[in-house]
Amino acid sequence: MRFYDPDPQPVLGPVTMLPQKGSVSGGSKRPLNSYAIRHGEGTILFDAPVSWVTGAVRAIQTRAPVVAHVLSHRDLAESGDAFGDLGDMTGAPFLMHPADQAQDAPSKLDVGLEDPRAHRALDGAEVIEMPGHSPGSILLHLPEAHILMAGDSAVGPGPDHGPDDPRLQRPIMSDDARAVFCDAMERLFDRLPRLDAILPLHGRWCLRRDLGDERFDAAVRNIWEGEPMDPCGK
Repeated sequence: MRFYDPDPQPVLGPVTMLPQKGSVSGGSKRPLNSYAIRHGEGTILFDAPVSWVTGAVRAIQTRAPVVAHVLSHRDLAESGDAFGDLGDMTGAPFLMHPADQAQDAPSKLDVGLEDPRAHRALDGAEVIEMPGHSPGSILLHLPEAHILMAGDSAVGPGPDHGPDDPRLQRPIMSDDARAVFCDAMERLFDRLPRLDAILPLHGRWCLRRDLGDERFDAAVRNIWEGEPMDPCGK
């Protein structure tokens, strides 16, 4: 994975990461990862309401038109700066969990928001509710590709971390939320079949083919067993 790259980067199977050049990163130096998922004859955009991906989306639109813009949680309503432009370009709905739609920033967007749960545009994908980082945080499971789109429920290593530090971390949250979140995450990974990739909103992808089974599984367990990620630190 190349940080701040101006070009799309193939990830695994139907998933491509959109350009990062122009992305802000905050204190953690982990820019925002936006993804395009080939879905039948169309494309799902995941966490991608940002101006620096519009050129890539315009090219995608000519090959496999966008059928949905999926937002993993409410923070995208604040960091996103291209809702109107991408909505006009694609004509596709923006999907956010109702618990996050009700928050202040999403309620002020100039585009309508729909419920991703059981939405027809996501047939064949599984929307997993994972409150913790926000009341309506979701994950998107692509069962045929063995990929989990994690949003901000897991954070990968940033550009200051070397390849010998593979891990995923949960974001900082209250003690009550942490207990529920960690239990839900552990149960989720017990339930899901073999995963080959976990793709976070921030930080490096976690790919089984790169890490091997043992290191991949350890990186995943760190979400609930390890220390939380401090967005203002490394």
